[in-house]
Amino acid sequence: MSTQCEWCGALLPGESSCQAIHEDLLNFEALNSIPHSIHFLHVTCFLIQHNRYSAEGLAWARSMLATNLKEGMTEEEHFRSLRTSEKTTSSSKRTWNFYRGADEAPLPKIVWTRTIVTIYPHIHDPRMYNEHVRQWSRSTLQDMIEQKVGVAYVED
Repeated sequence: MSTQCEWCGALLPGESSCQAIHEDLLNFEALNSIPHSIHFLHVTCFLIQHNRYSAEGLAWARSMLATNLKEGMTEEEHFRSLRTSEKTTSSSKRTWNFYRGADEAPLPKIVWTRTIVTIYPHIHDPRMYNEHVRQWSRSTLQDMIEQKVGVAYVED
């Protein structure tokens, strides 16, 4: 019997949870030398879909997804975009938190086209895994655009 994730809405296989799947994917990435750009997309989408970001953090995540999904971006360009972002988002420079506080109201529910459960069957083939993470990221960004989620990016 499948249960549904309360955050992303995915139908979970067996007794699993999205958090357990996320941890399996992290292990797969480490064991298979998955590029950091793919790891970044995976973790960002997981955190977005599981309501872990504050409103400001969500806006940052949306902008970083858009930047990192540019066709042809190399690993070097990916790291450069993270370093550039870090100049304005390091904890000493911002007045907002990346992560949602326990006392903060959750963001509105979003209907996700793809979830982490969609990626899980592909953890045996690194090439296919990379492509499926990219597809998941593109659909997450598109869902955010269509549902007007994470629109304002706050810089201090």
